Amino acid sequence: MSESYAGITVPEGEPDGLRAAASRFAGACSSLQAAGAELASMPGSTGSWQGPASVAYAGSCHAQADAARAASGSVRAAAEAARTYASALEVAQREARQAIDEAREAQQRIDAAERAIAAATSDAEAARGRASAAATEIAATAASGVPSPGAIQAQAQAEDDAAAADAAAARGRDALAQARDDLERAKRRGEQAEEDAREAARAAADAFGSAPSEATSAVLAAGG
Repeated sequence: MSESYAGITVPEGEPDGLRAAASRFAGACSSLQAAGAELASMPGSTGSWQGPASVAYAGSCHAQADAARAASGSVRAAAEAARTYASALEVAQREARQAIDEAREAQQRIDAAERAIAAATSDAEAARGRASAAATEIAATAASGVPSPGAIQAQAQAEDDAAAADAAAARGRDALAQARDDLERAKRRGEQAEEDAREAARAAADAFGSAPSEATSAVLAAGG
């Protein structure tokens, strides 16, 4: 099962399996080239044989040699496509995993910023409540002649506390916005990695389409 997080999914497939398949393709290419050369040389080994049968035999050998050479070219292209796909898939998987790591880290910062904002907002409300209570006490004591020095001091402290809490909430909102931007950036990075893997797979499939079906099936299975 593919690793995924926040909508980011690591592309499936085994780069090492694709490289192994590319090696098998390369081996098949060498075998086909050798077979083509051998087939092309066979008419020359019949000595003085002449007649319609010899002509047909030579024509068949040359036709089969041409077919072997054509097949070797297709298999060579498939080998290169498998190597290219393996490298592209490996890069895409690494990019997707890094994007997941970044997304997880950004989400952790989002959660922390939201907690900090909530705490700062609560602190600010509590401080304003204390400031309001102190103001009420100040007004009550002023009516009797002398405002309460303790209430005045409490009001000033509460107002300072409210301002500090407001500043903490503002910093939390800034951190939250940055973390959310980073999360979206990580998601875009993951989406690009997935698209790169799909494009590489499509390009490889075009090359595999001209190769022998059995070999193509083995490579597509290795690539996921």
